[in-house]
Amino acid sequence: MSKKHIRFIVNPFSGTSKKGDFETVVKNAIDHQLFNYDVYYTEYPMHANILATEAKEEEVDIVASVGGDGTVNEIAAALVNTDIPLAIIPGGSGNGFGTYIGMPRNHAKAIKMLADTYEKSIDTCKCNGEFFINLSGVGFDAEIAYRTKSNKMRGFLGYFLTTIKSSLNYRPLEAIIKTDNEVIEGAYAAIIIANAKMYGYDFSIAPDAKFDDGLLELVLVKDAPVYSYFLQAPKYFQGKINETGIIKSFKTKSLNIKAKGRQHYHIDGEGKFGSDEFSYEILPKSMKILVANGTIL
Repeated sequence: MSKKHIRFIVNPFSGTSKKGDFETVVKNAIDHQLFNYDVYYTEYPMHANILATEAKEEEVDIVASVGGDGTVNEIAAALVNTDIPLAIIPGGSGNGFGTYIGMPRNHAKAIKMLADTYEKSIDTCKCNGEFFINLSGVGFDAEIAYRTKSNKMRGFLGYFLTTIKSSLNYRPLEAIIKTDNEVIEGAYAAIIIANAKMYGYDFSIAPDAKFDDGLLELVLVKDAPVYSYFLQAPKYFQGKINETGIIKSFKTKSLNIKAKGRQHYHIDGEGKFGSDEFSYEILPKSMKILVANGTIL
């Protein structure tokens, strides 16, 4: 059996974990009977996308993302509609997508697990033409993502403190939402569009989402007093947000959101600002990923 060639694309700036010794970790952890490998490091925003495009042109067998959800997004955007599977070695702060597919945060454990994965075809999505693989959103969660980018403090604490600060100026988002079957109008804390289930930090925002069903999961977070969201927090991390009464969810193939005024939005956790209209589409079975054996999806 011939060995497969893995290219590790490492974002040394993501998350809180140190990656300076990553090549040593790979050398000690990888199954050398199954894999050959090389390691490339990103140097600037969107460099991961360029490196993944080069890997595609060189017909590398597997491309592994070592970073957070933003790095996953950049690499996946280069590999969509190809036969090259994406592997994920979680190395960011939240690691929502990597955690969902069963990959541990410990680099050595995740690399060893590459020998015990299976290939799965999944859907990907677009928001106003921008690619995403996990989640997008408009409203309060997007504002937090946008403001977190300027934090000097990384990790969960920085995210939590930004959430507290932003909640002091909370205003609901007013929008008209068109799905395949209906038009919905109202005020919401956030509008989440999910391909998979999970934000970072094991926060399951869309428990019913499935990334291989050809459908978007629309999650409407109801407008409510800010304290009520914090009171329900334990259920977010237990996959029980459906029991809180603060969300309604729908499945749809297409989606258009018309907001009142320019809004914060995010693409796989990357916070942005400026649009008032958002058009979403699903790209069924357009991506191959490696999932840890035994992972329940």
